[in-house]
Amino acid sequence: MKFDTLARFLRKNGYTVKTKTENVSLSRKKEIIKSATITGKSIRGGFCFTKATETSMVYPYIKNLISFDNIKCFDKWSKCPIQSLTFPENEEQQKLLLKAMKFITSKRGYDKSNQYEIWGISTYEAIEKLLKEEGLWKK
Repeated sequence: MKFDTLARFLRKNGYTVKTKTENVSLSRKKEIIKSATITGKSIRGGFCFTKATETSMVYPYIKNLISFDNIKCFDKWSKCPIQSLTFPENEEQQKLLLKAMKFITSKRGYDKSNQYEIWGISTYEAIEKLLKEEGLWKK
């Protein structure tokens, strides 16, 4: 899934996604950085897209990746329970992403995030495992 497609997908599912495109000079070269913030439904998240190899302009946890947390727990990208997740590539990953976002905003998800019981989940396999443990995912 590409940046713009992910933004549309999240909006279609009830999230507010604000995007910004910047032209920046990195290593004497102009680069485009597209960034997005995700809010709504008690989520605070973000993702970005850039081909730039220099990362000083982009947080590594969202560089071509998506990270999010319960809005009441969000402190910084490196503390998100779901962090550095690749953009979904198929329908199952899209469903897992939405289920994980919904879980993080539940009372149980809030408690686990707030106590750092879950942290650094960065694969769809790990999301599936978490959701199965919580009784929220059946294949």
